Amino acid sequence: MDTCSRFLIVVLLLASHFAGAQSKLSSDELIAKHLNSIGTPEIRGKEKAIAAVGASSFDGITITNNYFGHSEGNAKLVSQGELFQYVSDFKNPLYEGEMIAWNGKQTDIATRGQERVSYLAAFFNRHPYFIRDGLFGGTLNRGWALENTGVHHPNIRFDGLKKYNGRRLLQLTYDPMKSEGALYAKIYLEPDTFVTLPLFT
Repeated sequence: MDTCSRFLIVVLLLASHFAGAQSKLSSDELIAKHLNSIGTPEIRGKEKAIAAVGASSFDGITITNNYFGHSEGNAKLVSQGELFQYVSDFKNPLYEGEMIAWNGKQTDIATRGQERVSYLAAFFNRHPYFIRDGLFGGTLNRGWALENTGVHHPNIRFDGLKKYNGRRLLQLTYDPMKSEGALYAKIYLEPDTFVTLPLFT
């Protein structure tokens, strides 16, 4: 057996051992590792507010019998303590964007540029726990769900390594205590860094 083959076998064995060790973590251990990937408790405690601005795009389907097509714009997110606001702005007169906010007690959600609320706004109005628990915005939200489990007391289950879009990722199922029906969220983490992916299902 040549050196290259031996090296490949060692790498595969280490990867297999690493994956097995990760899959044996408890949900609490996994959340702790994820939070440490953001920063130490001291660093996270010093953060007072987060603001982010970036490009945003929208691909519309039929809403109120209008096809919006593809729109380019920008999105802004501001978070401080329990306060959270997200605003998207598109150059489309039929759909100018969304405004999603949480004031610590209730949601404030509005669709801009059309007579009725969008499906996205209607979903969040019906299921405000996505905003209340800090799931929307991920780690850019100072009320991030995995950093405030002691506040909302969700039921979190670690499902092990799961395949998502062709990748094997650590999957957490986040089931809020005050949800409607069987609605829940899945959170995906990189198995080597424990960083969350920008995925939401």
